[in-house]
Amino acid sequence: MQRRVTHRRASRVELDARAHGRAFRARLFDLSATGCCFDCSGWSRAELSNGDRVAFKLADGIKVSGRIAWRHRGIAGVRFVSALPETIAMHLDSEAAR
Repeated sequence: MQRRVTHRRASRVELDARAHGRAFRARLFDLSATGCCFDCSGWSRAELSNGDRVAFKLADGIKVSGRIAWRHRGIAGVRFVSALPETIAMHLDSEAAR
């Protein structure tokens, strides 16, 4: 397993997301500037698997996309295509704490 470059913070945020042209609500379990983990239990492995692209709509209309890096028991890890500024990741973390 690779070591993460950035610290991931626990999260309970729900965001609008999109994969394979399908919009859905994604519940994040953790978030960092370089990736996140989210609940993908509503997707079969045939519908959403490693390498597939996922886009998330963050606060203030900011969008970030990434690729599924791994999937296990209804949870998927996403590596963002471009890292988020750390301030955005911290902002989302503070929103989740409310």
